[in-house]
Amino acid sequence: GEIALLGRSVDVVDAVIDASGDNGGNIRIGKDVASGALPTSVLVWLHDTSVVRADGLEGAGGDIAVGSTRRARVQGDISAQGTTLGGLVETSSSSLNLSNLRVDASGLVEGGRWLAAANDIDIVSNALSFNQLDPSVIEATLDNGTDIELTTIESGTNGDIVLSESIAQNGGGNANLTLTGRRFINNGSTIDLSSTGQLTFGI
Repeated sequence: GEIALLGRSVDVVDAVIDASGDNGGNIRIGKDVASGALPTSVLVWLHDTSVVRADGLEGAGGDIAVGSTRRARVQGDISAQGTTLGGLVETSSSSLNLSNLRVDASGLVEGGRWLAAANDIDIVSNALSFNQLDPSVIEATLDNGTDIELTTIESGTNGDIVLSESIAQNGGGNANLTLTGRRFINNGSTIDLSSTGQLTFGI
């Protein structure tokens, strides 16, 4: 199935948006995937009580894109799991809040991918502000077998990925972590992955 929630401002409160099927469908909230042509919202809020699913019940997971041009608060549960291949989850905005977000794009044969893009990304515990990401969210997502790609939108002095708190992923899984930005700033913190996947820097 195909579901699109588009408009200048999109506010999803206490909702279940489900495009699951034999193969997962496509869900667009505020924007299309990076190469898409659908209109892009200015403001998006997916509340913590909401669930977005595009699971493949007999095949591959689907594609889910949530984002905006100016500001997006993306919370709740997002799932693009597959019984074969995992799907794609994209969350992006100039200012992006990912507090209380849970992402699962795992697959029984091969895991899918979560792409998060913002002007800057600060990996810090108790991340509640925009353009911050709690390392526990990264750890849990890698543990379930979902690849993560953190990308900054380079513009002017933007484009930094800051490791303010260490990432200590120790739950196993087979997933990759990719960090792509203008600069990588390590404030004495470390990245320790027990995943059998790879750690890649594109700086």
